[in-house]
Amino acid sequence: MNILAVATLEVEAAPVNITLELVPRQVVLVNESFQLECNVAEDVYPLPDIELRRNHNLVQSVKGITNVYTVVNARQTDEGTYSCVAINRVNSTMSLVQTVTIETPAVVKRFCPSTGVMYICTGQRETISCLASGDPQPDVMISGKHSSSLSSNASVIILDPTALSDNGTYTCIANNTHATVKETCLVAIGSGLVYFKKCSDAICCVC
Repeated sequence: MNILAVATLEVEAAPVNITLELVPRQVVLVNESFQLECNVAEDVYPLPDIELRRNHNLVQSVKGITNVYTVVNARQTDEGTYSCVAINRVNSTMSLVQTVTIETPAVVKRFCPSTGVMYICTGQRETISCLASGDPQPDVMISGKHSSSLSSNASVIILDPTALSDNGTYTCIANNTHATVKETCLVAIGSGLVYFKKCSDAICCVC
């Protein structure tokens, strides 16, 4: 009786040509979604552990030929340099790195009182200022009876001395690559009148 011995020879191979794909783009707006995908060749044996790392720290590990990492609401903490590392008992391979930048639209942070009116007396030195934020830094300017020059993050108009001719509506405009926002404020300048506003603990100021 002849016995036929059958042996299975498994050829082991190191994971090679690991790739990192970013969908849909490198620059992501805050609260948007983005996806990273690590892939290795299908014929790798044994199956590797595919690690996705951000700034060299492990984010997600999957055994197989694909590791898909999805961020639903991007935050500043998701920003960084991502890479894929495929590891099996033969060897390890690291992908090229991919930088993800989380940016924010321009927004006006401070410009006008909540009433929408800025009360000012004549003959004083007053400033009309606008503060904005965003990433990239927004360009900010104020337009109205007087206009400010374009500057980053903040813009100021100085009225010195204030006069009745300064009365009117002023608009703060903040702009970056993701948004252009505007906020208006009525500047009311008077003489010999009582204007209600919040002055420290007082409820009104008298011109």
